[in-house]
Amino acid sequence: MTKTSRRETLRGDVELASDDDSSSPSRESSIPTDKLPPSPAPSTKNSSKKQKQTSATPASSALQICRNKHWHHISCFHGPWLQLPIEVLKIVADINRETLQPRPLDLAVVSDVFKIREGVDKATALAVGAANGLSPSTLVNVNGATPNFHSLGRGSKLSKERRRKMREVACQRLADAYRLDEVACSVLTMQSSSALEEVGDLVLQQNRQDLHAKYVHFFHEKIPSKKLVETTSLQPLTDLIESNHGQAEALRTRAAVKVFREDFEGAVADLTEALNLSRYHGQPRGSGSLGNGYEQSTTRNSTRNHDISTSDQDQPRGLVAQLLFQRASVYIIMACRHVDNSIDPSPPDQTVAPEIGYPVQTSTGPKDVQEIPKEQLESRRLVKNLAKRALKDYTTFLSHFDYSPNLPIAVITEFNYRMNQVSKGVRKPTRSHESNKPLKNHSVYPLSVLFAAVPPPDLPAYPLEEVSEINSTGQRLPEPNTSELVTYHPLLTEALHALLLCHCLVQTSTKELQRHAYMVARLVRLCDGFPIFKACRSPARSDWVKVLRRTKRLSLVSTWETLCTPPSVNEKNAHESLSSAAASLLKDSQAAISTPEDENSKLLEKPSQEDTNNPPGGLAPLQRPRSSFKHDPSPDWNTDEDSKEYPFLTERSAAIVKWTLHAPIVPSTAKRKRRPKKSGVRLNGVEADVEKLHINE
Repeated sequence: MTKTSRRETLRGDVELASDDDSSSPSRESSIPTDKLPPSPAPSTKNSSKKQKQTSATPASSALQICRNKHWHHISCFHGPWLQLPIEVLKIVADINRETLQPRPLDLAVVSDVFKIREGVDKATALAVGAANGLSPSTLVNVNGATPNFHSLGRGSKLSKERRRKMREVACQRLADAYRLDEVACSVLTMQSSSALEEVGDLVLQQNRQDLHAKYVHFFHEKIPSKKLVETTSLQPLTDLIESNHGQAEALRTRAAVKVFREDFEGAVADLTEALNLSRYHGQPRGSGSLGNGYEQSTTRNSTRNHDISTSDQDQPRGLVAQLLFQRASVYIIMACRHVDNSIDPSPPDQTVAPEIGYPVQTSTGPKDVQEIPKEQLESRRLVKNLAKRALKDYTTFLSHFDYSPNLPIAVITEFNYRMNQVSKGVRKPTRSHESNKPLKNHSVYPLSVLFAAVPPPDLPAYPLEEVSEINSTGQRLPEPNTSELVTYHPLLTEALHALLLCHCLVQTSTKELQRHAYMVARLVRLCDGFPIFKACRSPARSDWVKVLRRTKRLSLVSTWETLCTPPSVNEKNAHESLSSAAASLLKDSQAAISTPEDENSKLLEKPSQEDTNNPPGGLAPLQRPRSSFKHDPSPDWNTDEDSKEYPFLTERSAAIVKWTLHAPIVPSTAKRKRRPKKSGVRLNGVEADVEKLHINE
């Protein structure tokens, strides 16, 4: 082969590989086919010799990735929980559960990720042992999640039957982990051994009817990048659903695939059925003690949760919250798809009503209403009704998490004290002497109550027009003895911003939308997933910023980025103290627990400067991790934030902007319920006269 032909062959291979060099899914075809269509013919512009060489390149040169890498919201579940020793993760979960409400982390998601880590670690040990044909001395190494073999590096040889059984048990462990949370489990398996990717296929080669292996292989099967729709069959998931084995979880997974196929009605049907099954089996609420989450307020006394221990069966699960969030996301997609059909390509002259903020047509006579096509009116009603359904699901999702406007700082100090003990290698952290002192009562609200028509009366003022930490004499003002705190969930930031997008589609008044926007900013600035989760980007936040910038509907006191910025380190409130203790745990956990071989790997870098003044309560003098959102003081306050991660205008944000600018007010079609007349009550005076009136229509 000549040098020219070699260069042309190499160039052809590079061109084919670059077409699929992305693991993120693009917009898929809406045709639900289960077979891979033939690849398009190559271009005929080049010479026939180059065309033959390009066509001779095997189709396998395209990038092959596991199917679960296409799933949405994967970045939300990144964090130290993927590397923390399983012992430390268990202690953190126990401390979080024993903390007074509102707990720093959601009980359900912490319980789920701990069980996922435990199951995937054991499955990794079994899969690697079966692949090597060696029996591991211990199933799990808590420091590395890899099997430990005998001191000579070899274990006893395994028979084929034993290796087959080990793979079957590994599939059971993995299937249970995926049923808990398929997104979190996908993030963990991406960083695990490659033996996990093949274990499901190897078991299916021996037994095609193994349901656990079918579910695992569905996630681990290698497919061409950005070809999920064409290469995914729903039959394995249908088999699981028909067998009544993990039916709700399989419905959740099948709904996710239907979203990629743009079968939104089918996805909603699967999610609704899964919700009915989950509620029928009585899934406990994530936060634990506020029942169904609809109480207006709850006042907690000074009783502490000393040494609470619950069994695995009593621990809450996050399945209901996952289904609610997923169905709300589908509803808002469906609403945005009807926006184009609800607005004329060239809308008439419109004026904006200042008290509402939405366009109103200048001529609204009966003749103009009759000229509007019936399909357009129906599309407008669909946009608003679907947005209302999404708003309801997001609100119910938020009701699973708690917020306190006046949590005593002593509660957070106690949490920090125990976290620092864990960071020093203490397996059973004791309580501080301050824990025996009585605490003042504090209020606890489900997050859904904060977005009600009448918010709670004891909320701190936010946003503040001007914050001054030093009084006129130059002395620092005394620190408050209470602090705000919100229960963290990886999808909380996404749900809060999606709630605002729903209000735009529902056509909430400008004044009410401004109140909700400030409430979202208040909660987002308090969101902190340490010591388990890491801050991540939110697509809904990016869309909301684009809507703000392009519609110019709300006049906020500051930029959205500034409103959502966490409190500064100088304030030293309970929220900052919590993150400092969490950072201490992450910095010292492996140094205190890991083996000498693992001492070189650190989860967090050491701070560049150490503070000599130790805070009270034995807290470690560590820097708070920097926020992922940087302040931009430029006048065009949203341009820089848009270009960081989502520089393009998404389909959802474009539809909401178009709806906000051009859609007229859509009247509500909901029927109002009549108030029942009180029996035995006699009407006198004006009330009796009003009852006698008859209005002729």
